[in-house]
Amino acid sequence: MPLLQRGIGQRIKENRILPEDNSYYDYLRKTIRYPAQALRAQVAGKITMRLTINAAGLVSDVEETKNTIPVGATGRDEMVQQVAVVLRQLRFEPGTTASEELTITYQFL
Repeated sequence: MPLLQRGIGQRIKENRILPEDNSYYDYLRKTIRYPAQALRAQVAGKITMRLTINAAGLVSDVEETKNTIPVGATGRDEMVQQVAVVLRQLRFEPGTTASEELTITYQFL
């Protein structure tokens, strides 16, 4: 995973993606796996997570903020866990502030 440029969350929100941001999308497509039981049950939805990124560019905290997958749906917990594990592996350029927050939404279709 190449280092991501700071500000990617704002660029995603404003729909002004830079060519170098494509490595983030490639990484997600290759890494996040749809849990088999959720796929068989046709469970779908969006999971939104808030990341805290420390000055070194490492993800220091991941918190679920919104989830449209029905509570109790087959594979829901595994879907959340899958997204959290993958997002914890992201690496960003070192920053000048102690920490920065970023909100990311992943959609299982």
